[in-house]
Amino acid sequence: MFKVCVGCGEELLMTSDFFSKNKNAKDGYTGRCKRCLSIQGKKNREKNKESITSGKKRYYENNKEVISSKSRVYRELNSEIIRERKRKYREENREAISVKSKLYRDDNKEIISERNKEKYLSNRESVIEKVKEYRNNNKEIVSTRKHRHYVKNKESILTKQKAYYSLNKCWISKRGKTYRKTHQVERRIIEQKRQSIKRKLPSTLTSEQWDKAKRHFGNRCSYCNNEAKLAQDHFVPLSKGGEYTKDNIIPACKSCNSSKNDSLFATWFPRQLFYSKDKEEKILKYLGYKNFKQQLSIF
Repeated sequence: MFKVCVGCGEELLMTSDFFSKNKNAKDGYTGRCKRCLSIQGKKNREKNKESITSGKKRYYENNKEVISSKSRVYRELNSEIIRERKRKYREENREAISVKSKLYRDDNKEIISERNKEKYLSNRESVIEKVKEYRNNNKEIVSTRKHRHYVKNKESILTKQKAYYSLNKCWISKRGKTYRKTHQVERRIIEQKRQSIKRKLPSTLTSEQWDKAKRHFGNRCSYCNNEAKLAQDHFVPLSKGGEYTKDNIIPACKSCNSSKNDSLFATWFPRQLFYSKDKEEKILKYLGYKNFKQQLSIF
């Protein structure tokens, strides 16, 4: 059976595919087809937008707890469906979402900034912990992102740094002096790496490998066995092509490190009063040497 829509005048099949059901009508269907009802509904919503919005708000305020509870239950029961629906929507509307997000951020900078500040202050410890965890698990991604950001915004970053330095010159200088005093070991490590990179030599020693080297020699000088502040000594001197790697760095006290300087181990160590064959073998074994030939290549 067919039915003529009173809205568009089109003759359509009298089924639920084209007409909505209405139990009060003689034939059981609405006079207007679904398309006409949709158009009419849209016009009514636009015409009464304010009253509809205020009505929704009023209903929400009066039934806030019930709505919140129902929503939570629905999300829990349909979490996978909701997640998939959101993912699909993002993929299909990526550009539109990006444009809308940018426009919203530009129009609401102060609100967003204030909201983020409040959120950070109320969850400061957990936020810092999450950031640290992310950086540790994604070092390469973070490094690449930082480099890309620096290249893209080099001029503005340098301008900001200069302005900040000029305003905080005394404080920065004081902080630098304090850091140099309290982080002498770290500064030496940085300088060693810098020198190795400058000479185009491998520079891969990590703090974990350095700690392992110190533990191996009982946190003492590997040459004189003195229990003092330990420096990183190049077994093969830097000037003679010695790399900054775990296979060429051993702990040494300040006295031995200065005395050895650019000398080769084979000529310097036997001349020392604290020389012993056992110490020599221990050092060579740790670095992987046999008959003064390293089994683990450092070149």
